[in-house]
Amino acid sequence: MLNNIWYAVEFSAALAQQPKQVTLMGKEFVLYRNSQGEAIALENRCAHRAAALSLGQIDGDCLRCPYHGWKYQADGTCAEIPANQPGMAIPKRARVEPHAVREQNGFVWLFVGNLPADQRPEIPDLPQFAGQQWHRSLDEFRWNAHYTRVIENNVDVSHPPFLHRRLGQRANQDPTIAMLQVEPSRWGASVTLTAKLAKLKGFWQMLVAQQGDFGSTRRHAFYMPNFTTLELNFGRFKLAFLMAHVPVSETVTITKSIILRNFFKSQLFDSSTNKFGQKLLREDEAVVKTQVPQSIAADTSHELLVASDAMILAYRKLYKEYAE
Repeated sequence: MLNNIWYAVEFSAALAQQPKQVTLMGKEFVLYRNSQGEAIALENRCAHRAAALSLGQIDGDCLRCPYHGWKYQADGTCAEIPANQPGMAIPKRARVEPHAVREQNGFVWLFVGNLPADQRPEIPDLPQFAGQQWHRSLDEFRWNAHYTRVIENNVDVSHPPFLHRRLGQRANQDPTIAMLQVEPSRWGASVTLTAKLAKLKGFWQMLVAQQGDFGSTRRHAFYMPNFTTLELNFGRFKLAFLMAHVPVSETVTITKSIILRNFFKSQLFDSSTNKFGQKLLREDEAVVKTQVPQSIAADTSHELLVASDAMILAYRKLYKEYAE
């Protein structure tokens, strides 16, 4: 994992009345809301007997361990040990590690590192949230793959004609990619492509029935360290996938997606939209999990990247800079 940077780790909507466990490369954290509704993040193991605090209960501004009831404040210090005799001091070691956490654009962001607050980088802005009246749905997907490979897949612009033929790509479509104009930003990079799509099936055929053989654009972007976006424009209809790729372990990544659309805003259509995204990811995962090495942090010098891989090259360059 990269250090001293913010990771998108959970939906804001997922933090409610119960603590929530988050795992990043095998390290467990617990998220909860205090009595003011603020998100709090702590180490997930009680200082007493290492029980998971995520199984405990929220008690005002504190989190109470499920095993022996030790109560922890937002700064990680233990405020109460129920089994102690009255007046007995609480040991100084009775504490867990607190972690900086923020909420922005529908996600909970966890800071991994040791920089003081005034030296931490900003959380990337997501312009997709501004300017339009979007309908939102939430979805999750589990990959048996390292998160760096998942991110590269999501900014790989040349695989759809081969891997996603059944989702509107013509079997005889010219797979040539025009010279990519990658737009770098402080946190990542983006690229926009145009394409012709065949008429789709089912829900999507109904969506474009009035548009004939229409033009389409798609915009891929990544934001360090674990966030990508995919924006699809079907004529006047717009669909955006905002994806936090949570690195659970070396071989497991959980993608948490907020899906935005400017059409058919009833929740009745959420299932069709989510199925569309799930099908794309299942087709991707079947191939991505076979890549060797599993992580781009290992030696990838045997891979031959070409002009159409410009976004992957941009990601690897930034990854190396952050790693150093």
